[in-house]
Amino acid sequence: MVLIPTKPTKNPMIWNIIIIHLLGMMSPGPDFFYIARTAALHGRKNAVFAVLGIVTGVMFWASATMLGLSLLLKTFPCSTAY
Repeated sequence: MVLIPTKPTKNPMIWNIIIIHLLGMMSPGPDFFYIARTAALHGRKNAVFAVLGIVTGVMFWASATMLGLSLLLKTFPCSTAY
């Protein structure tokens, strides 16, 4: 669902960025092809394990990113003033 503003925004380029981002999210990535190939060649059980592995990896990198950003913001508190 794309929200169309009733008032013009200060930055109309934001709608181009939102639309491009949504199109990118809808397109299949390498994870999709890996899981589809695993399911086709090795069955549903192995595909579920592949999904669990991908989710675990994404959670690890997201946690590491959040930890790094929190340490950065604690180290340099002036960066939170913006």
